[in-house]
Amino acid sequence: MKLRQTLLGIALSFSTIGVIATSVDNQAYQEIYDQQKQQEVKVKQALDSEFISTKDEETLENMLVSFDKAKNKDNRESLNGIISQEKKVLDKVETNLVSEESNVAKEEHATLSGDVKKLIKKLDEPFILKADKQEAKELETQLTKVKEAKKVKPVREVADAAKTLSLKIHGNQKEAKELSLALKTINEESAKLSEKKYVFESDKKSLEKDRKENTQFFKDADDLAVIKKRKSDSDSLLSSVSDKRDKTETDFKDNEEKSRDLATSIEKLVADGKLTTEEKTGLTNHLNQLNDSLALKDYQPGDLKTNYDGQKSDYDSFLKNSNKKIAEEKAQAEKEAKEQAQKAQEEARRAAENSQKESSVSSDGWHQAPAGYKYLKVTSGLTYGQVKIPGNFSLISEAEASNYRPGHGNGSAKQ
Repeated sequence: MKLRQTLLGIALSFSTIGVIATSVDNQAYQEIYDQQKQQEVKVKQALDSEFISTKDEETLENMLVSFDKAKNKDNRESLNGIISQEKKVLDKVETNLVSEESNVAKEEHATLSGDVKKLIKKLDEPFILKADKQEAKELETQLTKVKEAKKVKPVREVADAAKTLSLKIHGNQKEAKELSLALKTINEESAKLSEKKYVFESDKKSLEKDRKENTQFFKDADDLAVIKKRKSDSDSLLSSVSDKRDKTETDFKDNEEKSRDLATSIEKLVADGKLTTEEKTGLTNHLNQLNDSLALKDYQPGDLKTNYDGQKSDYDSFLKNSNKKIAEEKAQAEKEAKEQAQKAQEEARRAAENSQKESSVSSDGWHQAPAGYKYLKVTSGLTYGQVKIPGNFSLISEAEASNYRPGHGNGSAKQ
């Protein structure tokens, strides 16, 4: 290549060398040099061709050297003869170039045909995209069109397209397979998530449906956009359900025990408390709502805390009102009981007084206390069944007498 550049440099610079004696000769020789310069451009193109043979390359390079040597010593006729001979040689070389390029085009077409056949065979594998298959069919058509090409350019253009498509097919197939594996992984995670506590039944059904949709891409897929969207939707659902479950778990961990205690307390207050109809209805609604949340019915993460915080306030208020009413009723009942006791005691006193008049008297002057009563000596705190002078004693019931000691008999009182 260095020799070729050197020779061309010599050849292309010849027009600057030499001294022309007359203006007429100068003009004539200049025309020869211009003609040679144009021809040298074609020679350079031939030398630059990848299809030139070593023999033709040497012939052209020697031809340039020969003219360079002759231009300073040969006359115009001799120089014209050299140029004419060069043209014949150049024409033959160009013919050889055309023939050689045609042969190379055929060889490359044959090699390309084998590559395309392998590519077409690959289309039968799973995870080959529908769009890539269509491009491969179009490539076959392009290959047929350049079958008789004499130039390598159209064949190589198809070859470049085949190489690009092959890389694309392999890349897309790899990506589709990776997406399919990702869907399998998602299904495994989805199945595990469905077994965990705090996952709603509705979410379990959504996850199950999602897993079923994913399985259609386990063995094959022919559209990247479709399988990418499937993965995106599946990822999104898995993330959403997992996030909801985690938030629900936190809500129950922090609020379940006290919410169940509150539900029990509300139920007891509704059953035993002193409530207005409106208060009872409100607490019953609270209880139903709390129990629904605890059972994950119509529940959203955080509902347990929200319900507890809101209902605890109402419960405390209603409980306070109820306790106040119960205390008031108890006080009233105690008051009434006391009044009743006082009334009964008064009635008993009166009855005793009446009974004294009706008490039996023995022949020897002893007064027998009426049935159910005893005589009490107030000064000693002793009780008796019979006395000589009833006026010195108080008549009390036997129940009251149990609070005192029975007295020993004497001349004025005995049992």
